[in-house]
This record gives sequence, structure tokens and C-alpha cells, in this order.
Amino acid sequence: ERFTGYGGEHANKIWRAIYTQPCFAHLNEEESALTDKGNVTCDRASRGRRILYRLISGMHASITAHISREYPMDIERSEDCVWGPNLAHFHATLGQDTVEHSNRLSNLYFTYLFVLRAVTKACSFLKAADYGTGNAVPDARTAELMSSLCDDERLEELTCARPFDEASVFLVRAATDGSATDGDDDVANAQSKLELELMRHFQSISAVMSCVGCEKCRLWGKLQTLGLATALKILFHDVAAISSDRPDSVAFPKLARNEIVALVNLLSKLSTSVHTVREMRRQLMHDFVNGSGAFSLDVVGETKVPGGEFLEAVGGGGGGRGGSLPAWV
Repeated sequence: ERFTGYGGEHANKIWRAIYTQPCFAHLNEEESALTDKGNVTCDRASRGRRILYRLISGMHASITAHISREYPMDIERSEDCVWGPNLAHFHATLGQDTVEHSNRLSNLYFTYLFVLRAVTKACSFLKAADYGTGNAVPDARTAELMSSLCDDERLEELTCARPFDEASVFLVRAATDGSATDGDDDVANAQSKLELELMRHFQSISAVMSCVGCEKCRLWGKLQTLGLATALKILFHDVAAISSDRPDSVAFPKLARNEIVALVNLLSKLSTSVHTVREMRRQLMHDFVNGSGAFSLDVVGETKVPGGEFLEAVGGGGGGRGGSLPAWV
């Protein structure tokens, strides 16, 4: 995933079509309601749509980071072109110490933790899945790599730290007047309705991705959108188990092979993006200190994003629209 030359007005129209989906139409007003003092009964559907927006924005920021990381040093050369990091592109899209860039990075980190949480919840399934293609050596290697990922001690630590609490976001609670309980059919139906609504939004966004003019860009876009939908599918299963009187009876959702591929690929892309952001910000600072860069100190300082905004799905300020259309690739 890197710079392909695809851009301009057509690319902007694609992102504009995504960010102006009907499900995002009233996020500003809903966000204000979410952050009202004392408001503890916020609409779950509104929270779900805000989560969806942050996931798409985080994926967008990840794509931008990859473009900045792999950019042609001589864009006029079609052969034997040298590729490398483009600090000017990174500075213009993600590297400034502004509210808009801070929100983009916040959403990137949030999306990374969201997908990481889904992978940790699905590890038992991923280790037992059939990766057979008829080629013994690569099949064994795939199973080995998956086991290595799921058994990594760092994932164990993250599981304890609970980087993303899906129950606080997606779990439909009983009415406070006592008219329902967590186990009632009405609550279960509301839970299912919320899941179906968010999945329909993902399908709509994936359909927009089909209109991308660049084949490579379209492939990466649809693959990563599927990865997000798969992560959501896994975390909704976890919420269903939490809300059930018999958690062990809630079957883990069946994941198709293409869903597993999309999920693991997305985790890899997001992980690389987080690393890229850290390294390129360091390079911006290094260039400034050594007088070799054209960027001032106020745009290369540490991004002011409260740590809690990475973890709290509906915390104030982290995923706002910022009043402008975020079409920056």
C-alpha cells in the first residue's frame, strides 16, 4: 500500500461520498448531546454511528500514513523509481499540531485498538481455523504465524488492560424505569437491530469503494472496510455473550476465509501506520533541530490528544468532525 498517483477531484468525491453518508448526517448535534453534563442515557444508535465514523476516519488516516511512508522520490520517473518517506506530505496531512490533525491521529489510534481488541477476542477461533490451500509448506507456515500472533505475550498484556470496552458502547441496557431487563426479548431485539444497522452502513461504504478508479486503491479500500466489518462482527458477539444468562451458549460467529484475511491484514496495516506516524514525527523534529527542515516547532511538537480518547469510544472531543470535510489523501 503506497502512493499510486490516484488523487485529485475523483478521489475527493469518493471520500466525500463516504463522509456524507446519511448515517453521519447529524453527528455534530448528537455529539453535543453525548457530552451534555449528566447525560447518561444516550442513544446507542448515535454512539454506534459515531464509532463507525471514527473507524472510517482512522482507516483513512492509516491509508494516508502509508502513502507518506512509500512515496516516489522522483515522480516523473516511471522505471527504477526510488521510494521513500515524504515528510512534506506527512506534514500536510497528519503532522501538524492542530485540532484537525490531532483528531485524525486520535481516530487512527482508536481504530488500531478496536481491531486489536477484536483479534484478541477471536484468537481461539483464529488458531483453530483451517488455512489449507493444498500447499503443505505455506499452509503450515500460515498456521504457525497465526499461532505466533495469538500467543504473543504482548497480546496477553493488552487483554488485561482491555484497550477497548465494547460492552460500554454496544450493549443495550434495560430501561431505567424497570420496564425491561437485560435478558428480555426487547433488549435482545434492540441489540440485533443495532448490529444490523451498523453492518448495513458498512455495506453502503463498501459499495462506494467499488467506484474508486484505481484498481489497487479499490482493492485495499474494500479489503480494509471488510476488516473493520469483521472486527465489529466479533465484538458484537462478545457483547451478546456478556448480556446472556449463559455466555457459553452464545456461539462464536462463523468467519469466512476472506474475513480472516481482511482482519489480520487490517491489523498489520494499522500497526505499520502507528509506527510510521511515530517515526515521521521524530524525523520532523530531527530536521527542525538540525536546521534541515522547513517546519516550525509549533507543528512538530507532540500531538495534544488525551490518552483517554484512544480508549473511550464516546469520550468528548476525540472523534468530532471538526466542521470540515476530512478528504485529505
